Amino acid sequence: MSTELVPVPGIDLADTDLSHLEWCGVNLSGANLAGVIGRATRFTGTKFDGACLVGSQWQGSDLRGSFLGANLTQGNFCEADFRGALLQGAILRHSILVRASMAGAILNGANLIAANLQGADLRGANLRGANLSGAILKDANLQDADLQGAILEGTNLELADLRGAILRGATLSSALLLCAELEGADLTGAMIEETCFTGTCLTR
Repeated sequence: MSTELVPVPGIDLADTDLSHLEWCGVNLSGANLAGVIGRATRFTGTKFDGACLVGSQWQGSDLRGSFLGANLTQGNFCEADFRGALLQGAILRHSILVRASMAGAILNGANLIAANLQGADLRGANLRGANLSGAILKDANLQDADLQGAILEGTNLELADLRGAILRGATLSSALLLCAELEGADLTGAMIEETCFTGTCLTR
């Protein structure tokens, strides 16, 4: 892939190999990046607002940018860096975010249905109103994360670290919290019908 290509909003890069490319601080809002292979890329500060990244691959990439309303469905973001990224209203259905760094990320209202976030670092992330139904958050770090009003129905939170997390009004029906850590977590008004808390520590 030639780095001479000028990145502009709305550009069509579908199915392009962008591996190891560095495009920092550019504007790719509304771009078509479906099926892109972007392993080990660096896009720090780049705007992907409203962009389509369906089925794209970004393993190990630096994606600390803005993805407001972007579609990242079925993308592979294993070990990608989303620290502090803006993902408000983004669609991440069935995406792979295993061991992704997402501390401080803004994910309120995001669609993470059936996403795989096993081992992800979500410390202090804003997940207010996010839909995590059926997602895998096994062994994820959610310390001090804001999950107020989030939907975690049928979510796998086995061994997850939820110490100090805000779960006020969250839906945890049928969720699996086997051996999860919940010390200091706020579960006020949370729906916990058929939720499994076996081995979970709730001590404040």
